[in-house]
Amino acid sequence: MKDMWCRLIQTETELQTTEWQTIRVNKANVDVAQRTTHDGQKAITKAHHEHVVLRENWSFGRNKNKKPMN
Repeated sequence: MKDMWCRLIQTETELQTTEWQTIRVNKANVDVAQRTTHDGQKAITKAHHEHVVLRENWSFGRNKNKKPMN
């Protein structure tokens, strides 16, 4: 009886794990879909835009002789 109970708990845990992995995969697909435009181009995030702008400003600012970091 104890072995049967352990197998039941193990099976339930495996099902919950599988369901959780499915939810994670579906959420990842939604996140990727929200970051692309209707024509399939990848959207530029605010963080990426700020990184590019700050890098350009650094090279045009007071440290003209230094190379910008990549």
